[in-house]
Amino acid sequence: MRSVARINKVRSYRKQTRRCFRGAMMDEAKEASLWAQQLNIHCGQLCSQSKEGTEKMRTDIKQAIETKMTDGEFWIRELEQRLTGVKKVIEELEAVERRYCRAMNICERIIAVNIECSHNR
Repeated sequence: MRSVARINKVRSYRKQTRRCFRGAMMDEAKEASLWAQQLNIHCGQLCSQSKEGTEKMRTDIKQAIETKMTDGEFWIRELEQRLTGVKKVIEELEAVERRYCRAMNICERIIAVNIECSHNR
């Protein structure tokens, strides 16, 4: 009888120990679940912030590139206009040079004739 009572006590103790162990495991599981939920919320917030930051950065970069392209196009047009002006000035100077050379040739001939006439007198 004593041995049966003792066996029943051991079984009862084991059942209580298992219940306590299961209770502790359940508490730990609940706590882990809460941590996981908080972590999930935090990760969601971080993802949202990262997405917003990335979108803003992409928009800023796109605007900066468009501005640079517009600036580049402006300067290309400006330089083309200046180049056209410089080409016109060069053409005008070349025309002046041609007229000057022709005038110099004519003057050389006149001077040569005057010198020849002076020698002949």
